[in-house]
Amino acid sequence: ITALAWLPCHLADASQSTCELLASASKDCTCKIWNVRTAQMVTSLSGHSDGVECLAWSGDGALYSGSRDRTVKVWRSADGKWRDGKLANTLQGHGHRVNALALASAFVCRTGPFEAQKPFKGTTFNDVVSTSKQRYDAFVNANGGHATCERLVSGSDDATLLFWTSLKAGAAKTKPKARLTGHQQPVNSILFSPDARKFASASFDKKIKLWHGRTGAFLATLAGHVGAVYALAWAPDSRLVVSASKDSTLKVWSAADDGVPGSVAK
Repeated sequence: ITALAWLPCHLADASQSTCELLASASKDCTCKIWNVRTAQMVTSLSGHSDGVECLAWSGDGALYSGSRDRTVKVWRSADGKWRDGKLANTLQGHGHRVNALALASAFVCRTGPFEAQKPFKGTTFNDVVSTSKQRYDAFVNANGGHATCERLVSGSDDATLLFWTSLKAGAAKTKPKARLTGHQQPVNSILFSPDARKFASASFDKKIKLWHGRTGAFLATLAGHVGAVYALAWAPDSRLVVSASKDSTLKVWSAADDGVPGSVAK
């Protein structure tokens, strides 16, 4: 098993007592949806021709899977319960295995009803779902509506990133909005900032790169590691990003809009 992803909280069944649906990916070329309350498999999603490396579950309900077969597949369910889950689209363009996926909505989907500025005071699971939906709707409105809010970035062993938009349900065959080049070796990790205004990519080339969250435009290269960079983490206020490397160090970088990105701590 190579990756896990929870169904976003605002899409959960409010009549239940907890979030129930979990997706897993495997080297057996499949993705599986599980009900963690009943410990039963809901469905198995087949279509990849090689092992699945990464998963991302978007706020509009689509499940994205990246594979060693060089594709990203988009899975959808008509009723949201995933017993009828099926392949909706295949995103192609990479020349090598897909290692990482990142969604602009990842932070708001992951945090559900919780935010620092407004403590959550709900007492029922229905409160959890409804507040999570309010937060996701606010994210949609702040990011241009449903047609453009769900932005996906895929990273590959081909050293490129593909920036995908217009991923709403029913979209025609999708082409990437942009191919982002600059890394010299495979891309290991990609992560949008919590405010979705930027995303960072990490590579075996020892570099981190920052990109514009809406256009994919290159912003900066963060250099300082002497080994491959494996993982990234944004601060909740989107001002700092941390990188973890094979060189056994963590580096903390400033990514504030009002300053030139650079190392501020080690």
